This record gives sequence, C-alpha cells and structure tokens, in this order.
Amino acid sequence: MLDASFQYRLAAGLTFFALLGLWDYVKYPENPKRLKEYLFLFGITGLVIFYGVLHDFVTWSISRDYYVVGKGIPSAAEAFDWAVVKLAMQATWTVGLIGTVILLLTNNPDAQGRQVPYPRLLKFCLIPLMTSIVCESIFATGFYFQSAFMRDYLPVELLVYTVDDAFVVVWGMHLGAYIGAGLGVLIAVIKIIHGKRTLTIEGEAKPKD
Repeated sequence: MLDASFQYRLAAGLTFFALLGLWDYVKYPENPKRLKEYLFLFGITGLVIFYGVLHDFVTWSISRDYYVVGKGIPSAAEAFDWAVVKLAMQATWTVGLIGTVILLLTNNPDAQGRQVPYPRLLKFCLIPLMTSIVCESIFATGFYFQSAFMRDYLPVELLVYTVDDAFVVVWGMHLGAYIGAGLGVLIAVIKIIHGKRTLTIEGEAKPKD
C-alpha cells in the first residue's frame, strides 16, 4: 500500500548519506572509500528502482485490477499514474537498498585485506536481476495453469471480488520476482566470498600452480 511519507523519508535518507559522503571526501580526498560505497549503493539502488517502475508498467498492462483491487489504487484503472509509480518505487527502494548493503558488507576487506574490485562487484549485482526474472517467469506460468487453485490463497478481503487469471498471473510475477531477487543476493554473496579468496592483497588474481 502507498506510504504518504515515502518521498520525505527518501529525501532525508539521500541527504544524510550525501553529507556523510561529502565529509568523507573532505577528510580523505585521495581515497574517499565511504563516498565510493555510497555512490555504488545509491547508484545500484537507483537502477533497481528504475527497473521496478518498468516492471510494474508491464504488470499493470497485464492486469490493472491487481493495482485497483489488490493495492487499493483506483486511479490505476485509467492510467499508469504517479500513484502506481510511487508504489513501485517504495517496494524496489527497500529491496535494492537492503540487497546492495548486503553485497557491500560481504565485500568488506577480509583479514588479508582482500576485496573484490567494484567493476567485478557490479557484475555480481546482475545475478539477483537474472534470478528474479527466471523465478518470476516460473511463478507466472505456474500461477496461470493453477489459477483456480491459487485463488483460494488470496487475502480474505479480496475474496469478495471476481479475480481473473491476469490478476493471478501478476500476483505470481511479483511473488516470484521477490523470491528470485532474494535467491540471487544469496548466490551473489557466495560469489563475492569465493572471489575474495582468489585475490591477493593487491587485488590481482592468484597465479595458478
């Protein structure tokens, strides 16, 4: 559901981290590590939000009732308006921020000072996207062929409505997307840990025996 305070919390959070990043740059102009981390964090989160809005435009095109009935946005019956965009931003802001923080924390220097370089870390960030798309496709297909069965698992407040197959498919798409993203973050964490073990302190790959 929509959160009226979202844009204010978002602005406050961005301002806070921007000030921390600026302070880090002023204090360590030659190597502002925190500033780099914040830029990576909010850069990836911004891309996740952008993808989320595009994703919800697709699902809105499939089933407007999912947003009108399921999310309580009456205006979604007529157009993909700011209310729907805001809902997409709310959800993906949280997912993107938490997921990226987990990857950054995993990539903190270990006891030997090893850390995966940012270009490689960026590639690992694509894993949750890929797994999200795959799981979403699987769930959407499963929900479509089992739509009558899945209707029994709708929230009680929605049982008074006549929910069509498109609604159920979009429900499956969103559920699969979240599960896939979580699975992808787990895989990326494993890849980062393994990647750090193959590096020397200077960040170069270990020579083969």
